[in-house]
This record gives sequence, C-alpha cells and structure tokens, in this order.
Amino acid sequence: MRPRYDRDSGSIETNFARLAPLELNGLPEDAGPDALTARTLLGSFSMSRRLGLIDLKTLAFAIESWRVSSCDTASDPISFTLYKLGQAIYGHPPSGEERRLLKESISRLFKVEISAYGADSRRAGQPVRMIARDGRVFTQQETLWDDTPTDEEVAARRGDSYRVWLGPWLVEQLRSGNVTYLHFPTMRGLAGLALRLWVFLQAEPFVLTDSGATECIAAAPELGDELYATLGMNFARPTDARKALRHAAQRIQAVDTRYDEICPVPPPPKAERDSDEDNVWRLYAARDARPVQTVDAPVQEALAI
Repeated sequence: MRPRYDRDSGSIETNFARLAPLELNGLPEDAGPDALTARTLLGSFSMSRRLGLIDLKTLAFAIESWRVSSCDTASDPISFTLYKLGQAIYGHPPSGEERRLLKESISRLFKVEISAYGADSRRAGQPVRMIARDGRVFTQQETLWDDTPTDEEVAARRGDSYRVWLGPWLVEQLRSGNVTYLHFPTMRGLAGLALRLWVFLQAEPFVLTDSGATECIAAAPELGDELYATLGMNFARPTDARKALRHAAQRIQAVDTRYDEICPVPPPPKAERDSDEDNVWRLYAARDARPVQTVDAPVQEALAI
C-alpha cells in the first residue's frame, strides 16, 4: 500500500539532487533557452535551458505526487492545482506573483532536456553511467483550466489545474529506488546556496558513528570545480568559496537542528598524508541520526526561490 500524501513532504531523484547545476538567485521572467553544461561530481551534466531552485521544488512536489499515487509508469499522469503546489512551496495560498512563478517553473520543466551521468541502483556493478540523454523531465503537460475559471471551479479546487507526465528516464530511476526525501517546511527556511547545499547533503550517503547517535558524510567531497559547479557556486578565490559555504552551513544549522557540523576541512599535515592527492580541502558534515526537525521558518525574503 502506498503512503498517503503529506503536503510537507517532497521527493527528488537522487542524481538530480546530488549533481544538477541550478541557478541560486532565480531566473529572469520568461527566461529563454539558455543552455548549460558543467562537469559535476560524477561526470558531465547538461541542460538545454537553465533551471532554478523553484524548479527543484516544483519537481519535488510532482515526484512526490507520482510516488504516493497509483502511478507506476511514464504513461501515468499526475494532476495537481497551483493552489496545492503553492501551499507546499510557500506555505500559504500562492499570490498572483507566486502563481506566475509557478506557471513559469512548470513550463521550464516541460521544455528542458537533460543529459547526465549518475548512479543507477539497477546496475550495482556499474555505479556510474549515462542515465539520461536528452531526457525530458515532463514529457507532456496539460492545463485543465484556462486563466479565468468559473466561481464554482475556484471554490471547488482553488485555481488552475495541471496534468503532467514524468519522463521515462526519471521514472526508471525512481522505480529503481533512486529517491531522496525532502521536507518543504525546512526548504522554506532556506534560500540560495544554503538551500542547494541542504538538498545536496540530503542526497549524500551518511554512515553511523560508533555511538549510533550521530552519522557523518560517507565520502567528504573535494572542494573544487566539480563540487562548486554542482552547488551553483562561482567565486574567483577558493577562500571566498569556503567563506560562502560556512555562511550557508550556519543557516542550515539554524533551520535543521539535526546538523552538528557542516564545514570545509583543510588537508591533513604533510606528515600524515598517504599521498599528494590528500592535499585538498573537503566538505565535512555530521548530523544526528534522527528524522528532520526544524525551527519555525522565518518570513521569506523573496518570492523567486
């Protein structure tokens, strides 16, 4: 039996959460097809048009709706209203401006094509391969109502209703278990790099420490161009990038109280290194081995993300 839909819950394909380069500061109105190719942690990741953090949230809502419904294949559509989507993302009925942003997000997810390398749980012996080649995120979309629904429609369902179909590559990954669970109230308390870093950490494997009460990141990633591309960071100096990560970490720890530590860690002293390859900074994280707990999310500072 599938779980009942929880409006606080979202889910995202794990490779997308770990690897997708996203714009941290929103996208311009009616953004055109501005392609992006980057080398991220498991290989190249390209998109036919850029996506932002609001698109990640919209996709997390759609995937969670697919996951908890009776859908099993890419032929099964999911239906939702802008009202419910806005409630999940913003925590309140969406305003007119927020509805516009949500409509643009749905449109971008329908138009974008993705090519990416990633992990496929169906092929344990070959953990990294091409998982999507010009793959669509939404293969179809339908607006069930126009922009002027009747009073009865508004009273019954509170706004425009959409039907979308997930892309076959995305469905294959979800069916094989590549799912990362997200928490919309936590995401509402984060923005920019802090939000992107939190989603990245949600998708990373963690291992329990000897005490069993704490878990730490299994493989602390190197602070370098591939991680910076993944997180949407663009700094001229490594010291500026590390400073930005520390500020983002502080915000995450204020909102998600599970995290005991998130920090850039310098290389060990030369005498303790096994090889020259150990002479790198890495991103370390440790958290309580318990479900997400959050403080009350503050008032949002901006609509776009």
